[in-house]
Amino acid sequence: MAKPRILLFVTELGLGGAERVVCELAVRLPAHGFEVEVAALQDDHGPIGDELRERGVAVRGLGVHRRRLWKGARALKRFANERRFDLV
Repeated sequence: MAKPRILLFVTELGLGGAERVVCELAVRLPAHGFEVEVAALQDDHGPIGDELRERGVAVRGLGVHRRRLWKGARALKRFANERRFDLV
C-alpha cells in the first residue's frame, strides 16, 4: 500500500513560527508512514527551506508574489493536482 502523500504549504520559508511548525511536521511525519513535501508561495529559499533540504524534505517554490494571492491559489491547486497529494 502506498504511503499517504501530504503537502504542507506556507507563504515563505523565513524564520517565523509557522515556518518552524511546518519544518517540524515535514521532518517528523515520514516516521509515521507519510510522504511529505513543502511548498512556499514565493520561493524555496530561506533558512527553513535550506534546513528542510538538508533533512531530506522536498521543497518547492511556486514563484508567486504574496500580493497576488489569487495567482498563488491557482498555482497551489495546479501543483497539488499534478503531484496528486492526498492532503494539503
